[in-house]
Amino acid sequence: MNEGTRLALLLWAKDEHGEDDVVMIVGDLIEKDGVHFLLFDGQGSPLEIRDEWIERIRPTPPDFGVDVDGAKFLLSLSVGKSEDIDGPLEKTGLRWPE
Repeated sequence: MNEGTRLALLLWAKDEHGEDDVVMIVGDLIEKDGVHFLLFDGQGSPLEIRDEWIERIRPTPPDFGVDVDGAKFLLSLSVGKSEDIDGPLEKTGLRWPE
């Protein structure tokens, strides 16, 4: 992936009824001092793309069926409740839409 490549970040969670809820954030992949970030509009600071996530990035399938705003790649991550997390929490600066 080259710097400036469009990346769609898919965040998965469960709603109050236990149903899947998903949010997609699209931005540009940038690199600073050997660290990758997702730079997107309207969400504050760039999101660091952790090294262990890099291997999970996949090309956007041509038949994906959802407008990904020109994103050539997808990264899908699960978001859990704070009580489900076994270890220190990570602040990303992202906000789940209302």
